[in-house]
Amino acid sequence: MQYAVPRTSHQWRCLAAFCTALCVLCSAECAFGDDKSSSPDLMRRFQQEAPGRWEEYAQLANQLQGRLTFNVSSTNGDVKAQNILAFKANEKGKTLEISREMKAGGKSRTPIWRLEGRNPDYGFVLQKTAIDAPWVVSALIRDGLPATFEADMQEWTQATKLLVNLNKEPLTTVIRRPYFKAISCREINYEGENLVELVFDYPHPFDEQGSSAVEGGTLILDPQRFWCVRMFDVREKGPSWRTTSKLQVLELTTTGPNLPIPKRASQVTKVVWDGGRNDKIYEYDFELEIPRSPPSDKAFTLPAFGLAEPAGLPRKSVPLFVWLAIAGAVCLVLGAVCWKIRRNRVRAALA
Repeated sequence: MQYAVPRTSHQWRCLAAFCTALCVLCSAECAFGDDKSSSPDLMRRFQQEAPGRWEEYAQLANQLQGRLTFNVSSTNGDVKAQNILAFKANEKGKTLEISREMKAGGKSRTPIWRLEGRNPDYGFVLQKTAIDAPWVVSALIRDGLPATFEADMQEWTQATKLLVNLNKEPLTTVIRRPYFKAISCREINYEGENLVELVFDYPHPFDEQGSSAVEGGTLILDPQRFWCVRMFDVREKGPSWRTTSKLQVLELTTTGPNLPIPKRASQVTKVVWDGGRNDKIYEYDFELEIPRSPPSDKAFTLPAFGLAEPAGLPRKSVPLFVWLAIAGAVCLVLGAVCWKIRRNRVRAALA
């Protein structure tokens, strides 16, 4: 068979187009070849099992109490910080103790030691000027929790759900968004254990108040333990910056109903923007448990911290609906007594 050599420019353009198309097809074949190890059965198992297990884990994690320490170092501004959160609660009360110390540019910033709490009678905020100094009352609240409690508690909640979050966003939320796409799912040997690697894309609009800035990456999941995160390596994008972030759970333990909880973890983030860069390292140490018996009610009162019970707080007023219920009950009783007296009088008159 003989092949004609292209002679005109049109024939050369056609040949170039054909070669380009062939290269594209070969490249696509190579790309799909990387995903041949992906298991459709494992992908279906992940989609069926993981969301429910993550929700179950999050509910159980709400019972966690204990202590969390996380150290942060940042190259931008030479920042080094240590944060400690300690939380305990029972059905009637709760306390959250916060300690923050930071150095920037080699200079120490004013440290913070604060304790926020609540019992059935009052809420309180305590502060101290040194780690070994006594607590001093800075606020007493008749109703509700201290104003800063919810924001501080969110930090605790996000940290204790590290194994089912993608940065600050719950994985159950992430995978249900229309932007999420699981690309491949396969079994791997990670740190000597049989785990699952999930590669995903998540190209969603950036929202400072809502979802995370993650655009995609890799999750290493443990299907034997609530499909919890053992590692993630993700890329993020904001309005004017890009970030890579890698989390590694270095040590696990269990508590309560065989609930896996982290003991140590680390996260490295690298942020790049026009004319700048910042590398951050987060090191986490957890001392968490679901207590077998909750703390006593006294643990959530001022005497538990070396202070006297508050004096002069107004007594709680009885709600209006209680007074109405009492009045209604009294009216019923009086009505029944009057009816009985009248009935007896009628019978006596007829006798």
